[in-house]
Amino acid sequence: MQTTSKRYLILLYDNTLDGLLSAIFDIYRLKLDDFAIIPTKDFQETLFKPTLNVSTNKAKANRIKMGIKRKTQKNLLPYLAHFFDTTIQKEQAIYQFIHDVFQQKTTALTPHYTTNT
Repeated sequence: MQTTSKRYLILLYDNTLDGLLSAIFDIYRLKLDDFAIIPTKDFQETLFKPTLNVSTNKAKANRIKMGIKRKTQKNLLPYLAHFFDTTIQKEQAIYQFIHDVFQQKTTALTPHYTTNT
């Protein structure tokens, strides 16, 4: 499998939060640009669309969790878990949230002070 992809890839996960976070970790690891994250139970086989079965990996999931805590300086994981448990088709929204957090140059809650001297 190539490490940089300009093609579409479907990542299949076990419909757990740690499984989703493992898939998101793999998106960054593989440097994917065009992808879908789908629970294995909801996937319907299609022709010409490559898939990757993502195994839940606690170490990968924990790295994502630690990154969120570090970048936001808050424990948002209970809110993320609640959103995961109560929302249908949540994969893209959770990926986008994590992506936005990781793209910030500074931590989300770091105050920016300017001084006039």
